[in-house]
Amino acid sequence: MDLLLVKYLSTQTKVAIVRTPFDSFRSLWASASMVTNINREPCAIRVLHVGGTLRSCQKFLVDYNQKLLIRWQAQLRDLSAGASPHPPCSSLRSPLGFSLFPDVEPKQIKDLEQAMAKDKDQLMALS
Repeated sequence: MDLLLVKYLSTQTKVAIVRTPFDSFRSLWASASMVTNINREPCAIRVLHVGGTLRSCQKFLVDYNQKLLIRWQAQLRDLSAGASPHPPCSSLRSPLGFSLFPDVEPKQIKDLEQAMAKDKDQLMALS
């Protein structure tokens, strides 16, 4: 079996599903946590879920995307209701402080919604 196999990658939503043997997932997790830039762009890799099957990872990612959209829609409602502005998606920061979706403005949320819907279709097709 390959040590590392990228089963799914979305450049729009910045999410990947990576497959590795069970006995090496901790090493991969530790290594990924040490990455601070990709192509000279600051980044932080966060492990959102560890699953035993591709299906469990697919289900988690679809649920995660839905929760993310609900959070963004609530932020948009707050902004349109006149709540004090805060940095866009400020709750979506990595432990190192990098935004998981840099420069996401309210007007871009619709595009990300469409990308996440496309992700859902592609994820379900992986099975």
